[in-house]
Amino acid sequence: RAHRQTARSCFQLDCTDPATFLSPLMGDEMLAPLPVATDSLDKPRDPSSSFSRKPVEEEGVVSRALHSYAAFSYRRPWLTSCSVFAVTFVLVVIVVAGQLFELTEDNGKSWSVLHAKETKRQDAYEEAVDLMEAGYSTPERSVNEWMFVWYFVYKASSGNMLTPDNLAFVLETEKLLTDPDSAYAAEHCLLRYDANASKCTPPLSWTSVFADPPTEQQISDFVADNQMVSGDVGRFVFDRKFMEGLPAQRSEYTRSQYYFGAPLQNYSSASKDMDKQLKKIGEDQLKLEESLIDKFGLKATWALDSKYKHKAMSENGEVEVTWTSTALSEQESQNMIMGDFMWAVFCIVAVWLYMAVHLQSLILATVGMYEIVLAFPIAFFFYKGIFQVSFFQELHVLAIFVMLGLGADDVFVFVDAFRQAKMADDTSDLRDWVRYASNRASKAIFATSITTAGAFAATTTSSVMPIAAFGIFASLLVFMLFLINVVLLPPVLVLYERNWGELPCCVYTNACLHGACCKCCVDKESENLKVSGRTVENFFNGPFSNIFIYSNARYVVVVVFAVVFILGAVFAAELKPPEEQSSWFPEQHLYTKALNWQEDQFADASTDEVTTVTIVWGLKGMSRNGVDWWDPEDRGKMRYDETFDPTDVAAQSHILKICKELRLAECDEELCKPFNKLVRNGEVKCVLEAFDEHLKAQGSAGLPMENRQEFLEKLLLFSNTTETKSVYANTVGFYFDDDCQGNTCVKHPTQDATMNLKFIAIVANATFSSPQAHTLVTPCKKQWEKFQNKWNDDQASPSTANKMFQVSDAWVWALTMQSLVDIVINGMGITFAIAFAVLVFATGNLILSLISIVTIAGIVVTVLGVGCRLIMGWSLDITESIASVILIGFSVDYCVHLAHAYMECAATNRQARMQDSVTTMGISVAAGALTTFMAGVFLFGAVMPFFQKFGFIIVFTVISSFLWAVIFFTCACSIIGPEDKSGDIFVLYERAKAGLGRSTSNQM
Repeated sequence: RAHRQTARSCFQLDCTDPATFLSPLMGDEMLAPLPVATDSLDKPRDPSSSFSRKPVEEEGVVSRALHSYAAFSYRRPWLTSCSVFAVTFVLVVIVVAGQLFELTEDNGKSWSVLHAKETKRQDAYEEAVDLMEAGYSTPERSVNEWMFVWYFVYKASSGNMLTPDNLAFVLETEKLLTDPDSAYAAEHCLLRYDANASKCTPPLSWTSVFADPPTEQQISDFVADNQMVSGDVGRFVFDRKFMEGLPAQRSEYTRSQYYFGAPLQNYSSASKDMDKQLKKIGEDQLKLEESLIDKFGLKATWALDSKYKHKAMSENGEVEVTWTSTALSEQESQNMIMGDFMWAVFCIVAVWLYMAVHLQSLILATVGMYEIVLAFPIAFFFYKGIFQVSFFQELHVLAIFVMLGLGADDVFVFVDAFRQAKMADDTSDLRDWVRYASNRASKAIFATSITTAGAFAATTTSSVMPIAAFGIFASLLVFMLFLINVVLLPPVLVLYERNWGELPCCVYTNACLHGACCKCCVDKESENLKVSGRTVENFFNGPFSNIFIYSNARYVVVVVFAVVFILGAVFAAELKPPEEQSSWFPEQHLYTKALNWQEDQFADASTDEVTTVTIVWGLKGMSRNGVDWWDPEDRGKMRYDETFDPTDVAAQSHILKICKELRLAECDEELCKPFNKLVRNGEVKCVLEAFDEHLKAQGSAGLPMENRQEFLEKLLLFSNTTETKSVYANTVGFYFDDDCQGNTCVKHPTQDATMNLKFIAIVANATFSSPQAHTLVTPCKKQWEKFQNKWNDDQASPSTANKMFQVSDAWVWALTMQSLVDIVINGMGITFAIAFAVLVFATGNLILSLISIVTIAGIVVTVLGVGCRLIMGWSLDITESIASVILIGFSVDYCVHLAHAYMECAATNRQARMQDSVTTMGISVAAGALTTFMAGVFLFGAVMPFFQKFGFIIVFTVISSFLWAVIFFTCACSIIGPEDKSGDIFVLYERAKAGLGRSTSNQM
């Protein structure tokens, strides 16, 4: 102890006096010493006077409890700290041993709105298809599943692909799929189940026109043949300008389409276990793609870059080729997500290094980072182990970029409070320093933690399950950061001060970490040296307060921020869902260019893949009773329409009529153009029409058929033919049902079993491809619903077939997009309500709470209106919606810190209170803002636009929060902040109570 006292370090900061570096910028007058005291304006003020404390006996129950824990930590620091480490270690072991970090497998349904009728109907139809018996499964690779299709798109630098060299390049590029011995031909091509059952379906490509590189004459002959040009291949391979005759016989772009058939081997239908089939297709397509990657020498410039951002060019540099498929995109998106998450490692290192600089110690920085990292497994323990939320995906990992800033902020507040206690004149007792820090910092951190956690918890109202799950996880993370900070730092600070705090900084860091303008020295003679304020604290106490608290500039500042608020509100009101679906990949990505070129440069052809809509009879939907919302696989129990009876003559006629009417149904919505119909070119697969033609071809009268058993027997045989199962897959729902009773039961022709006809469906091609913006899809969906309701409600519709419904993946995704927009609006409302309630509780002052809410509102409208809309020009898309949900969660911190410090000040004068607030908390707020800023900046290096947008929103939120809290809030409080007991909710309550008493007495 004696040695440590004689070796007491003196941290002499060269730039402690702000005048040494601010006077050239601000002038001597603004930097003059402040004539401020705690309660009056006639005494000089010292920074350390901001750190005075109330006696313990004057504090409440919570403060006394914090003091007691701090005192125990002082007496038994090793026991306390080791106990905390032991408990947290046990929780981490439980999490790791229980594999709670395991990612949930996404079956493509987790983001759907579970309780929406559209989702229930879609799930019911998919469940009905999955339940169809294997004996009546779809033949292998007989269905053209659009999610498996592979596209090539080419662009000629000269403006014309129709040259021998360019088309030879096309044929050469596509050899990996056209080679008869390729894996595509052997395992994946769409099979034709007719006379050429073993043959692959020809692709829509120049490879179907020319087996060998064509000559100039051959190309001219093909182009001149109107019949060939107007055929399926011709309409597909030529770009829009060629089809419009501008310019003649020139096509700058061309494309190819290869079909990968479904279902794969060992799967009974194309829709059964779609996620597994898609994954298998993706893996196999990646193997095929490797030859293209090698051929064009596509390489990432560095480890976290994407090789697909580089051009694939022909050897002569004339043709650029792109390709894509849904399966490839799924695989690439997963790779890019994992690569972009690696930026979290850089964020952690950067934040840790800055913490070492700010805290002036690698030891405290390491403990602080330990708290932040440790919060994740402990939050997982409660998230999965206690709350039983089983869902965990990549979205949850985004929390680390936010929690790095929030966690570092908690550490800064605690350590800064401890060091500010050392600056006070009235004590040099380590126990008092820890008690003061524990009391002040714990309350401040609790106020911000509860508002931030509440903001994240507001997202649990979302009908999109992953967003709600993220809200719960983020809320738990915030609370765990607070809890670990409060229980771990008191004993650690005691141990640190006793063992390392008395040593020169260069002894335990090998470098001076006090800042750019500092020097280390040891004063062995002075034992009672008063520790002066640090540079940032002196700045906030001096120059900053001179400008924003005591000068008339504060009025100008408030006006400027009011203008920003109005500007932000105006532009935030313009934030609307986009009219075009944004790309998941960057603009220069090879897959993005393939999709954009197809959409922009080619006219719609009948062979283009479009959204399908399925009309179903016989099903009612899904019962969600007892469903585990956190399990994407648990979809509930399917419900059948027991009134459906396709053996009824009227029902058969009604379904046939619907097939005809659907082709004629008109639609004037944007996505229905240019057809102005619900269905593209009358493309409706109606199994009863095909069955009717089949019966007539056999010499019978066709449909309707009065004999119920004959109808069922012949339909069963017809539906089980290879051609029917290939063309009309999943449209006739026969099931094995030995307990079957009623009109829809029929004996199996070759097996000793009874079949039950439970549903019939027709499949139509809509007039648009997916994905599309939900603002465009929703009106189109309403037109389909109008058609559905018209025929269901028609008095002439038979009761045995008047409960049809229509399903589509496009409807389900549109609902998800709308829900993401809704949670932004609803989440903000809930967050403001929670923040206001917490502020009133934490500060006990209505005036200060109102100023704080205005500040928080200013932050939100500045980020959304000025940042997202005005500067970046974004719409309220899925990325912006998710990021905005997270934005709400951490936009409240800095303002709440300052508000809490304002009310903790013993002064009664508003200027003195505000000066105390920024002096004590300004340094922590600035450090916390810088760490969050650093975490967001690293995301600019990510490949995916989602992460880049997320990084921008984090950075802009930090900047906006800091400016609004530190400048606007400071100026506003220095003008209208509460003084003495003004705005005190208890005083207001007593006055209201007294006024009510007087009113009652007067009435009596």
